[in-house]
Amino acid sequence: MAILCKIPAVKAALDVIREILEKLRITKKYKTLNYEQAVQCLEILSKLRNLQAETIQQINNMPIHYDIKTDLRYLQGKEEGKEEGIEKAQEEDISKLLLKKILTEYQISEALELPLELVQSIKEKLIQSGRLIE
Repeated sequence: MAILCKIPAVKAALDVIREILEKLRITKKYKTLNYEQAVQCLEILSKLRNLQAETIQQINNMPIHYDIKTDLRYLQGKEEGKEEGIEKAQEEDISKLLLKKILTEYQISEALELPLELVQSIKEKLIQSGRLIE
């Protein structure tokens, strides 16, 4: 929680972050906290003070290893990115088929196994952008 306190002008943010990490490291010796969790919390809280970049820099300078790929937020972001990629690919496929004017909206919906409403909304976007003329 110390990262949320007002940092005196005399001390640089990097010094404060270094001190916090050092105190966490010392506390780790007495096994009174989960060090990796504490460092992760520090990083999250530092974002509230716009100090996340500095905190990450100091964490990377320390002889610890934090596997970001096991972080819950990382996994959530990865899943959201995957879903966005799928949606974008679907939109591109639908757009290509609509622009070729070979299949009807219904046929595209059936072939790609997507809702007819999705095909129709993409068609509307193409018409509004001037890329498709009915």
